[in-house]
Formats: sequence, C-alpha cells, structure tokens
Amino acid sequence: MVEKLALKDKQSEKNKSIADRILGELRAAGNVHIAGEVRQDRGYGAYYSTVFVAPSERPITDVAGLNLFRTTLVPDIKRSVEDVQTIIYPNGDMKLGKLFFVEQVGKKETTTHGRTIILDTKGSIVSTEPIDSKTDEEPLKREVDILIYPNSTIAKKAFEYEHERIFGPKVGSRAEITDRYLHETTKFELTREQIKLPNLK
Repeated sequence: MVEKLALKDKQSEKNKSIADRILGELRAAGNVHIAGEVRQDRGYGAYYSTVFVAPSERPITDVAGLNLFRTTLVPDIKRSVEDVQTIIYPNGDMKLGKLFFVEQVGKKETTTHGRTIILDTKGSIVSTEPIDSKTDEEPLKREVDILIYPNSTIAKKAFEYEHERIFGPKVGSRAEITDRYLHETTKFELTREQIKLPNLK
C-alpha cells in the first residue's frame, strides 16, 4: 500500500487556518460569547472543529432573534453550505441554528497493490497472478461548525459536554445535563421539551 499526499504549497500554509480566522472574527465582533472550541485532528493539517457561541449581552429566546444573530456572524468568510436556521417544529421541539465552513487542504491517495496466489493440495505455490492496483482518493479538509445557543450558560455546558464526549469520560446523561442547563439559566424561557441541543448524543 502506497500513500501519496497532495497538499497546498508551503506559502499558503503560513496563513491562518479557517478555524483560527473564524475565532479571530468572533472575538472581534464584540457581541459574541465564545464558550469554547472542540477541534479533532485528522492528520496532515486537516481537522474538524466545533465552536460554541451565544450572544454576549443578553439571552435571545425567540427564533427570529436567533436567526438574525446568526446572520451577523463572520460575514467576511464565505459559508460552504447553506446555513441551518433555528426553527420550532409543530410539536414544540426546537432546533438551534449553526454555520458551516470548509477549507480544502489537499488530498490523500492510497494505492493498494496485490496478487492472487494459486496453491496445490499440499499448500505449495503453483503460480501467482498480479491484481490490478486500486487507488482511493480522500480529500483533506478543515471543517468548522459554529453552533449557536440562546445564552452563554447553555453554550458553555454544551461545550463542556462535547469536550468530555470526545476527549474524556462523559459526565451525566443527556437528560441530566439538559436539566442542568435549564436549572442554571433562569432567564431562558423555553421548557426542556422545546430544546434539542445540536451535536449532543
């Protein structure tokens, strides 16, 4: 098996990666609370990053307000796909919005070589035949999700939960943690049944 990498030129690698540019813009915005970032390394400069944010001044508990807040985030960096809006379903469940960005780093090509071996009844090799090589191509990407929460308390707890889920032991069940979010967020008006926290399992 042979691996071949095709990465960006070294000059472009000196620039900040997309997650670092996004974090810089969020910090400069002034109205955004960054609860944390969970970044999973995928090798060769690629990674998957999840950034947890909320309004920094006061909670936003209505759908229109959260969607308006979402549209103001990192305006100078192009989204890779359509934004996910905050919506409330007919049964009262709430799905929180997010932004998604992708930066191509390069690609990895893996070529597998092999052969067919023919044996006799005693296990001796009679002949061998080469098998056509197979090449698989895998894009190397930096992907960033910005998950948008109504206030800093919920964003912080969601970040802590996801960080522990990826890098350490999980503390408490999803239901217990969701209850803590609401217990510690007295100004947040929605009930537990109306909250669906993105990216929590």
